[in-house]
Amino acid sequence: ISEDSLPVSKSKLIGVILDELLSVATSRSGNWRHFCSLVELPESPAALSEIRQQGVQQKGAPIVSLFWLACSISGPNQIKAFKLIEVALTQPEEMKTPILGESVDDDGMTSDDANDMDCDVPLPIAKKTSAPEDTILKSSRGLEIPEILSFVYQFVLKGRAIELRKIAGAVALKLCQHIDSVHFSRIFEWLVGRPLIQIEENGSASIQYLQLLQSIARCIEGKTSIDITSAVQRMVVSFIEQMKILRLSGGKGSLVIESLQGKELIRKRFDLSNCVHCHRVHPTSGKQQGQSGKSQRSSSKSTRQSSRQSNDSGTSPKPGWLPDQVRPFVRGKIDSSTDATTSTEFALYIQLKCRMAISEVHLTVNDPRGKYAKTIAICFTPRQVANANQLKSDDYGGLWQQAGTLSLARGGTKVSCKLETPVTAANLKFEYLEFYERPGGSKAADGSVIVHCPRCTRVVNNAHGVCGHCGEVAFQCRRCRHINYDRLDAFLCVECGYCASGGFSYELTAGVASNAVAITDDESYNRACKVLRVATKLHSELKDALLAKAEETMKKKDKNIHDDLLGYPPHVRAALKGELPRLGMSTANEENEQGSQQELDSAGSSAGTTLGDGSRTSVAANRARSLLRLARQLRIDARDSSRGNRGELLVRDAILGGSARVVSLEELENPDNDIVGLVGLDADPLSRLMATIQGRRNERGRGRERERNENNDDNNRNATEGQNSRLGKSKKKDSSLTNKNGLEECEKLYQLMREAERECHELQRRIDGWMRLEQDSLPESGSLCNETFSFSPTKCGKCSGSVTLNILMIIIQLCQVDMKQFEPIITKEFIKSLFADIPQAQKDLIELKQLAITTFCTESDVGAKLVLEELRRRLQVSDDPGCAMILGKLLVHDFPMADHFVELAKRTLDDLFYRSV
Repeated sequence: ISEDSLPVSKSKLIGVILDELLSVATSRSGNWRHFCSLVELPESPAALSEIRQQGVQQKGAPIVSLFWLACSISGPNQIKAFKLIEVALTQPEEMKTPILGESVDDDGMTSDDANDMDCDVPLPIAKKTSAPEDTILKSSRGLEIPEILSFVYQFVLKGRAIELRKIAGAVALKLCQHIDSVHFSRIFEWLVGRPLIQIEENGSASIQYLQLLQSIARCIEGKTSIDITSAVQRMVVSFIEQMKILRLSGGKGSLVIESLQGKELIRKRFDLSNCVHCHRVHPTSGKQQGQSGKSQRSSSKSTRQSSRQSNDSGTSPKPGWLPDQVRPFVRGKIDSSTDATTSTEFALYIQLKCRMAISEVHLTVNDPRGKYAKTIAICFTPRQVANANQLKSDDYGGLWQQAGTLSLARGGTKVSCKLETPVTAANLKFEYLEFYERPGGSKAADGSVIVHCPRCTRVVNNAHGVCGHCGEVAFQCRRCRHINYDRLDAFLCVECGYCASGGFSYELTAGVASNAVAITDDESYNRACKVLRVATKLHSELKDALLAKAEETMKKKDKNIHDDLLGYPPHVRAALKGELPRLGMSTANEENEQGSQQELDSAGSSAGTTLGDGSRTSVAANRARSLLRLARQLRIDARDSSRGNRGELLVRDAILGGSARVVSLEELENPDNDIVGLVGLDADPLSRLMATIQGRRNERGRGRERERNENNDDNNRNATEGQNSRLGKSKKKDSSLTNKNGLEECEKLYQLMREAERECHELQRRIDGWMRLEQDSLPESGSLCNETFSFSPTKCGKCSGSVTLNILMIIIQLCQVDMKQFEPIITKEFIKSLFADIPQAQKDLIELKQLAITTFCTESDVGAKLVLEELRRRLQVSDDPGCAMILGKLLVHDFPMADHFVELAKRTLDDLFYRSV
């Protein structure tokens, strides 16, 4: 449906009518429900004759017309139409009593209804009518099962606005509640099948669809004949796959950029996955982001100041975003957004480079003279054209919509017009409607038009239009020298658009909007395919540019960190950078260390990994010697207390990370102590002897090395201080500024990449719609037979957590329906996914996972055995507080295997006690 089919004025009128209908339907839901199910509408004789004269005939019940209306319009009016459908499908509380609790006359009307109709003739309303849901599901003009599936897919899963997806989900749920059990089971099996592939692309935009599945699953509780085994298996597989993505630091495909600004390390994450929900999020400007922290700290003060300023200046708040808008409103000259211009005698036509969401229009008149403009109409069209000359053709004239009016004072130079409703425009027309009369009138006594010279503004009496004062030809354009013989009094030149009465400069408060429009013919289809290819290429180039810029920014960060460490001794600098040289060791020890490292890499983080005693002792001994060397160097070479404390903390953290007991720095420095014994491992006498000899030998060598390093550091420090005294702090400022600009450029590239991604999505959406129209098929309705299941998890770091949460809620709801059908689906991999640790996980998701584990233990013996095995495995290798919390919650419940969990809790407490002792 073309954007030109529903002008702004008609859309406003429809919105007013829908608001009135919604108000009446909400207050009198019983009457509205009765009205929507009528097959024939009652009409008064006067209204009936008028309808017949207009040739209007009712086709089906009003509920059918409401569905047609809701699927044909867009924006807020579409949501209002779906709300009317929801009210009609909602059963009133008092179904057996008369509507509104009032008496019913013989003609089927209540007393208030007759008074409200303002009609002397009683209106015949059928006493026995079917319910609206029966009308929409069972009538010949109602909805069939494939159409309901298409409705769910198109509006609940693929709807643009969250309000639309919510209200469409409510309507779909009410329809599914009135379907028989056979079709209900097959519909639910289809809903948990093919549409789940779209979760990867939609991200959090598919939450409303998952909530609909949860509501439908809740309706299955009373229907024991429905088999949910296939649905449960699919949801469990979906949860396992989504958890694999969620464990990768909240998502897969993220780009983390670190930049050192001064002494502060700033880290920003850019999600490179294709997510519909994220590319629809409205971006904020860099200025707003920089001031966000200050605004939060002084929100009350800023609110009072902003309200005071708005009251003083009389300005209203900024308008909201339009559905197609991709950038915020910014004021700028219209010339920068103009692709082509053309003009007639009294109108200027502008073809924009891209579609713009416009909220205000500003006009500045330079050197007003001659004929003063009084009223200028602002018109627009939302669809692009191939040629600008098409805009002024007679056939195109009916598509222009007036958005506002500019009213200039006589001789005024500035005026602005704030549009009552922001519009999305691809073309603009500024039509000069009224002009101020000249002093003395614009016509002579004989009725002829008085001509004024465009240069000196004096009256021209020459028949050929030549000014007797300056010699200028009054009928000739001063820019292109064109003469319009058809309209000698033209305000604009039809060739170049020049105005002899002053320079009219327009500005727009607008934001860039999507160029994706409805495809209505083959020409627009070919254009959409061409634009899609360009947008796809642009998206790929922007992504590559972002990756390259991120790599450059990270290199600058590493260089700045290297410059900041120049003041430290070489060995301390190498330790802080993770480049500590290895101590000399035999080839056998190196091989043992490499073998041990390979075993650790192959085992990963799985429990029960064990190493040979010889390899483990050798690795620990070498690690302890390296840490001892660093500790002694930091203690001896510390120039001040702060640096010495920092070195001690580094060594202490390193020791605590790998040993079972707390080891002090004094114990490490004592050459009589056993290095390997300090880290909690047993070693053979040869290893102890080698450690002692190595420590004493290195101590003598470090003394000579330290003296040379001190002399070199003193010389370097003196040279550096002299250079800094000449250059000041300009180098640090330039470095900080460069890093800041690098992050800003990355943010700009990322935002442009998201815009290109959204453009590709919207264009592909319309191309798919056109292809379905050409093939006369519904969107993804498919068939109700069993299909191969395939789930694509979302890789977006922002959306994966909420999607995982809703999938697990569906699983728990299906578990409550029938545990016997759910029990064969509980696998070891599924239980491991429930226990898996998630970095920065949502609190709701953690609590829901614990609830699921508790439910499976108390309701299923198979689940209890798997949970017990997983708890025992995890508690043996680590003191996991999450597992301990789950175990404590399970001890409260009474179920068949509760004694086994009590025994596990006792054994765990005993192990903790022995280790502490």
